[in-house]
Amino acid sequence: DQKSEKRLNELMILESVPGKKPRTSRANVLGLEFSPDGRYLAGATRPEVAIWEPGTGSMVRSLPVRQSNVLRFSRDGKWLAIGTFDNSIHLYDVATWTETRSFGNQVPPTSPTDLDFSPDGQSLVVAAGFGNSVAVFDVATGVQTQRLALDGPSFYAQFSPDGRLLACTSGESVRLYDAGTWKLLRSFSIPIRETAQRLGVQLYSDPHVSRIRFDPNGRLLAVSTLESRELSIWDVQTAGRL
Repeated sequence: DQKSEKRLNELMILESVPGKKPRTSRANVLGLEFSPDGRYLAGATRPEVAIWEPGTGSMVRSLPVRQSNVLRFSRDGKWLAIGTFDNSIHLYDVATWTETRSFGNQVPPTSPTDLDFSPDGQSLVVAAGFGNSVAVFDVATGVQTQRLALDGPSFYAQFSPDGRLLACTSGESVRLYDAGTWKLLRSFSIPIRETAQRLGVQLYSDPHVSRIRFDPNGRLLAVSTLESRELSIWDVQTAGRL
């Protein structure tokens, strides 16, 4: 109905201020990302990338990147990387909101599903879903410096907080690489099928790890799976499940 359609096209910004109404902005948003300092909120919309000020709810910039689906600010807030459905990466300078370079079609053979900057801001990792690989780019030049072939779909990849490790999903497993040498350090399988069977959940496709996230100390890794509806925590050093 009309009311439901309106809600689908609204972005709601919530505040932890008692009695204060949330601010809303009209947008059909596929991806959202706050800048590290909280000054900006970037939204991947179909015709553009919108930049809002969370404090006012006002859109302050419109970046001409069409078909965007994933966004990531660098950890120092200097860069905004934008991935698109047409298999490209666009890098913007946040100080001027100008595009400095595009990685074109160098990313793996399907559109990017996740992006992450290394803590020093020198590298950008790109996961590409059913492309079964992740690519690493030099931020200064846009040159691909590494591609890691995987055994299955990789929808998410993340650097550890200290930048020493790269974790990426690979089908029903998670792989940990040394971010200096790109050597595979360890891999741990996630029992998606067993858990789904135990819970009586029907699998309609080949299962895969749906999301990963390091804890702030980089010692633990949270792993979620959509098909088995499970969240698990793993020790990074031992690859043991807690």
